[in-house]
Amino acid sequence: NYSSREFMKHTGKWLSNVAGVKDSVITTAYELNVPIFIPALNDSSIGIGIAMDCELNNRNVVIDSIKDLREMALLKYRCGDTGIIFVGGGVPKNYSQDSVVIAEMLGHKVRKHKFGIQISTADTRDGGLSGSTLKEAISWNKNDSAIEEMMIWGEATVYFTLLVSYVYKMRENNKRKGKNLANIFESK
Repeated sequence: NYSSREFMKHTGKWLSNVAGVKDSVITTAYELNVPIFIPALNDSSIGIGIAMDCELNNRNVVIDSIKDLREMALLKYRCGDTGIIFVGGGVPKNYSQDSVVIAEMLGHKVRKHKFGIQISTADTRDGGLSGSTLKEAISWNKNDSAIEEMMIWGEATVYFTLLVSYVYKMRENNKRKGKNLANIFESK
């Protein structure tokens, strides 16, 4: 019974030992102990692969989305001020913003998200939530009323790469030691 974060940590560990794998977000996250959440993991090709493996090898692997909610709430609580970056929308966007609400419902005093970046091709015209702006979530009590937001209307594989490259270049001389966010889950 895994949260998506736990499953992705095991996946990163496995990939880090596979010959020829390089420049992988998953292996880099594993090596730097950065948690990866994929709340809709079951609704993806990864979920299909897990289902096939379970069937073929008589296993029972469960990806627990409720465990994801609880871990994201714990992460929000322990991190203090936070910002959010969305690549696309849908379930991951909702879970990330809901971390504030669920943390409060679990009795934690937390601050709303202070900044947000969304990379999406979704449009606000049709009312779909993947196209909703980050300011819209203020009314749901998920984001700070003064949230600093940036909407990037474009295809994620292009713009996320550019964003990461830009941040890396701007921060490459910064010697600040990063937070070890995965330790939050080891010390529950």
